[in-house]
Amino acid sequence: MRASSVNAILLAAFFICSAVTLNAERKREGIEWIYTVCHNPGATNLPRVLLIGDSIANMCQEFVSEELSGTAYVSTYTTSKSITDRSYLKELKLMLSENDYALIQFNNGLHCFGSDLKQWEQALAGVIKLMRAEGKGAKIIWASTTPTVSPDNTRLVKEFNAIAARVMKENNIPVNDLFALMDPLDRNQYWTDNCHHSPEGRKIAAKQVAAVIRENLGAKKISATVSNVPDSQARPAGSAGDKSAGKMDWTKVFWYDAEKSNLPRALIIGDSIYDDHQRDVNKALAGRAHLSTFSTSRSFADPLYAKELKYILDEYRYGVILFNNGLHCNKADPIWKTILPDIPGWEAGLRGVIKLIRDEGKGAKIVWAGSVPWIGEDSPAEVRELKAAADRLTKENNIPAGDPYPEMQNGPQYSEQLTARIAATICGQLGVETPSGKSTNAALKAAGSLLGPAGSIGDAGN
Repeated sequence: MRASSVNAILLAAFFICSAVTLNAERKREGIEWIYTVCHNPGATNLPRVLLIGDSIANMCQEFVSEELSGTAYVSTYTTSKSITDRSYLKELKLMLSENDYALIQFNNGLHCFGSDLKQWEQALAGVIKLMRAEGKGAKIIWASTTPTVSPDNTRLVKEFNAIAARVMKENNIPVNDLFALMDPLDRNQYWTDNCHHSPEGRKIAAKQVAAVIRENLGAKKISATVSNVPDSQARPAGSAGDKSAGKMDWTKVFWYDAEKSNLPRALIIGDSIYDDHQRDVNKALAGRAHLSTFSTSRSFADPLYAKELKYILDEYRYGVILFNNGLHCNKADPIWKTILPDIPGWEAGLRGVIKLIRDEGKGAKIVWAGSVPWIGEDSPAEVRELKAAADRLTKENNIPAGDPYPEMQNGPQYSEQLTARIAATICGQLGVETPSGKSTNAALKAAGSLLGPAGSIGDAGN
């Protein structure tokens, strides 16, 4: 996972705040997204805190985790969705179920522009009610929304903050006043655009967030670190994602053209490889399909994987689902150094995912995109075992299977070629013109489906 590319996509997805009028109902943005992170997954020797917010919170979370090292473990749920969105409470309930939290700091502000103030106030009360019902006794803190460079937008922020302050007082919830902290700072020095802060600005916010959390936990720093979390406190055996790279699990979801339904919608499921390509795939599919993506460090064998996937399947009707799971369950991978589950455990997870997609996918076509980090005779035995298990199960279930990784051998241009083949595969399954039809891009013109020529397994029904 590349933090720079994550932030670039979030910045592109997040409208650069301009003067906004308040409407009766806030429509979904052109791109809606979720990004969740769990630092030190499975560890329980320190309390765990949950940070809820938007890209402002997301860009601070690593600094907060560093500040709280030895005091608490950090999880985050950040999203572009307003609390008035029809799916916000479903997402929040799912996040609350994933861990036991000692404290929750939450915010919803910059993406609520366009919401009716009264409707937003009612939704805020609903969020508090849900956290108290499902949060297992976690302490709750409200973080006020930070100011913007635009004076007009800052006036809107103040309106929402005033409503939130009243609601928090009524509910006896303390406020971490990040607005008051950031407002006196030089906009030229501590902001990178209208809404987002420079690294220096993020560190200032993170220090206050960590200080407020420590105060409310009554916690003292202890010597526990990432490196000395005992195996007994990691996620149970058989769950890939145990001790994931950098001691962090993550999930990212993007819904392009979130309000549109005039074209078929495709869903890509994978890991950081597919996440790195999703923006370019979306461009290649322009005018042909709407795109959603679900990328995660979790393995099929992780019990949380199916819960998250079920929510994604419930959100939209998909014409085709292209799915993969591999890099984060391979103990031989020199990049991620993750733990391979027993092959039967991963195979059972794959069976469960296939069943879930067929049960909840509303008739979507299904394509398996194989995950093979190494090609050839020197491929580690574990990689070959995973591939063999996937090949066997997809064949048993009559699911078309493709191999995207030969492009990895083609040097720097592989990324463009892989993007083109993914787009061509989606178009072929949807029965729409492939991007190569009118493209002047050489990679798109040369691209074929991941599934091979007509008459191959790529034409199998499912």
